[in-house]
Amino acid sequence: MQSVNVGNNLVGDAGLRMQQIVGQVSKVRDLISEIVGTSQQQANRIDQVGTAVSQIDKTTQQNAALVAQSSAAAFSLKDQAAQLGVAIAAFRIGQPNFAAQT
Repeated sequence: MQSVNVGNNLVGDAGLRMQQIVGQVSKVRDLISEIVGTSQQQANRIDQVGTAVSQIDKTTQQNAALVAQSSAAAFSLKDQAAQLGVAIAAFRIGQPNFAAQT
């Protein structure tokens, strides 16, 4: 009879331990679900950062093109100003002769 009582106690302990294990497994499952959710949020944020970096790169390339165009326009204006200076130099305006008017 004592063996039956010992066996009964062991079964009771085993049942209690199994309940504890099930509880811990449930906690682990909840933690894994939380990790998955956080990982998805991080992946979304990484995608957003990638999109922002792509936009910055595109804007930088556009700015570089505008700088090149501005530089070309500045050189063109410089050349045109030099040509205008040469053209104006051909015109000579003499000093007024006030004595001849009297």
